[in-house]
Amino acid sequence: TLLSALSDCVHKEGKRMEMMSGQLRGYVESIAKLHSDTNAFHNFAHTTEVFLKADFLWNDRPKDDTNPYALGKDPWDRFILLFTALIHNVNHSGLKNEQLKAGNHIIFQKHKNRGCYQERHSFTSAFELLEEDFPDLYEEISFGYPTFRSTLRELVLSSNIESVQSIREVIKATRALSGPSTDSRSSRQQNKASLAAILAMAEIGHYSQRFDLFLNWNHRAFQEVMQAYNDGRADDPRVGWYYEQTLFFDDAVVPLIAELERILPQASYLADNANRNISSWRLSGREWLAASLLPAAKVESGDNIDGLVTANVQLLERLLIDVVMSHTTTQDNKDQKSSMPRALSNPYDEIKLVIDMQKKSEGVQKPKEDIERPDLSGAALSELRNLVAMIASGYEKNGFHNFLHASHVAHLANLLLSGAHENDFACDPLARFSIVLSALVHDVGHTGVPNGQLAEEKPELAEKFRNKSIAEQNSIVIAWEILMTDSFQNLHKCLFESTKEQERFRHLLVNCVMATDIFDSDLRALRKKRWDKSFPEGPSDFTCENEQANCRATIVMEHIMQASDVAHTMQEWELYRLWNECLFFESYDAFAEGRSDKDPSDGWYQGELWFFDNWVIPLATNLSECGVLGMISERLLRQAKDNRLKWELEGEELCNEMLQKAAQRRRHQRNAPSMGSVHSLKSESSAVMLTSQMVNEVETLSKVVKRYNKKMEAACGNLIAVAYKGGPGATELKRKSSAEIHEHFREQDWYRMYSDDEFSADGSEIGSIRSSSVRSSRNSKKSGKYQVTTNIRVALS
Repeated sequence: TLLSALSDCVHKEGKRMEMMSGQLRGYVESIAKLHSDTNAFHNFAHTTEVFLKADFLWNDRPKDDTNPYALGKDPWDRFILLFTALIHNVNHSGLKNEQLKAGNHIIFQKHKNRGCYQERHSFTSAFELLEEDFPDLYEEISFGYPTFRSTLRELVLSSNIESVQSIREVIKATRALSGPSTDSRSSRQQNKASLAAILAMAEIGHYSQRFDLFLNWNHRAFQEVMQAYNDGRADDPRVGWYYEQTLFFDDAVVPLIAELERILPQASYLADNANRNISSWRLSGREWLAASLLPAAKVESGDNIDGLVTANVQLLERLLIDVVMSHTTTQDNKDQKSSMPRALSNPYDEIKLVIDMQKKSEGVQKPKEDIERPDLSGAALSELRNLVAMIASGYEKNGFHNFLHASHVAHLANLLLSGAHENDFACDPLARFSIVLSALVHDVGHTGVPNGQLAEEKPELAEKFRNKSIAEQNSIVIAWEILMTDSFQNLHKCLFESTKEQERFRHLLVNCVMATDIFDSDLRALRKKRWDKSFPEGPSDFTCENEQANCRATIVMEHIMQASDVAHTMQEWELYRLWNECLFFESYDAFAEGRSDKDPSDGWYQGELWFFDNWVIPLATNLSECGVLGMISERLLRQAKDNRLKWELEGEELCNEMLQKAAQRRRHQRNAPSMGSVHSLKSESSAVMLTSQMVNEVETLSKVVKRYNKKMEAACGNLIAVAYKGGPGATELKRKSSAEIHEHFREQDWYRMYSDDEFSADGSEIGSIRSSSVRSSRNSKKSGKYQVTTNIRVALS
């Protein structure tokens, strides 16, 4: 495509054209290599999409005198447009300009105080490559287009459209030059502004394509920002992504398309596609976001108990604010307040077939600013943290059923709820808070053995709960006793505005926790009967629409709780392997300690296949068929089937590996001194806190090493520029690794003269790069900032 555009400009034939064709192909191949494969969005696939869209839009220009901007009268217009599209993302860092500045990135340092740091870096890299390695091609282009360099730089800089404001700047520049041109200078400016607008539309072209293509590229962009967040280089995009994309549609995409239609009247289809995508995104954007996050979702604070407490408090605080804002605070409700409802001895007997849900129309009756909101940063928030801390302390040191698992289930439940369609329980703030809190407490007090073994070990519990769902009922009792203490009165006021709401909260908690007992035959039969009644194949048996809605909401809520509890089986393979191994270790510990007669390695492989076939996949299928979770349930079902297939192929080998690990783990535990309870929140010197500090220290140092390596790479590049001044071979040397570049340096006389690397009489190196790095590291500590290695600094000076 580029060769076709260039041939329209230079009109060369024979060997000259063959030379240009060869150099142009070589240049494009070199540009492709300068794109990072680690970027999910800003890679060569994205560049190719922008390139093709730009050419497609170019062909939509008016071909006659009705073209108000004279686009195409100069054949170089198309070539410069496509060339800009080709190079505009060269050496992209995967970060926005503001993030480059905030992190004092090497790209920012190189172009400080000039703005558009990434775009300047892309232009410089691509143009240096053209000048140095393809001089004949550059000479031919410059001869035919004397202002090629300056025009190219302007267009590349205009491709900075990472915000609404940058799009507005493109629109403003185009409007300022609208109308008939009065001279050749204004005509050229019009052309540049029009080309910049076309390039901007090509850059965000996925917003005006089919919705599935938009979601695909939007997912890639989200992944790239998430990677930057995980690396500590960007803010968490998950909270505001839906609203940011909605705003970008309204304030950037639509206005740009409207302006582009003045330049390309035939491109009206862009507005139609964009408007359809806006509507679809508003309806299913949250659902899509949850589905995108689900496969790799996990609690990011690791097994640091204090960190887990903080993560759960932050989650529950957001949900608690929604509960407070839903209160009507009428006088009738205030008069209904009384003592907490009395809990029955057996939660099993409290299971409700139908729980009333708050309807969307029953939301806040008064303006939000008129509601007396509690100070969640004060007493209520402090009590919420104490509540979560006490729940955490109630978890045992089990391999699987521990506070990390509870936190994982709570965050997955919230993620599923955030992507659910706007049905009654998803729009009921108290129900959402109850589901997430139930997930957090559903295994509190779990001893690491199933209910059958628990009945033998604790016959008093078995008798109390009549041998039905012993662990689940015990968890409810423990959690309720903690929550109902007088020390959480401010939290009670935030949660409940009436006795009726207190009772409803209790019913929600009981139903959700009891739903996690998936092996009680009576409960399974009852749930199946309620599911079939709520989602019948034929006519409904309900006489009241409201009753049917509440029945459906109740049973779906329980299914979401069950899906969250086994969500690792429906997440990406590595997470499934991790949690499956934890469960195996827990079962093996019970067997090794004589608490179980069954060796878990006997039948674990077949047991997982049975669990997929008889529980996980049917559960995901039910959620998919009921339509509440939309594309989320489709993702759950697909991932469950993928994991099932992979386990069938690799499971037996993994079982052998887990058995060996479990045995080694037991030997290590016997030889190691006792480390105390992993859940001690009071002792800062406990083993888990010490381990957590060590892990955090290693993670911090690893980030320092990564930054140090980037500094080293930048220093090598600067040294090449100083030593070779753009001479032959400089570009090729830049592509080598830092170690290879350093090896090359040590062979040069000028380096031996100025470097502080130590060489023996015969010229071999005595010291090492490591020794000088250590010296530099010490200097860095003294100066309080990171520096490049000593030998590089000396050579640069």
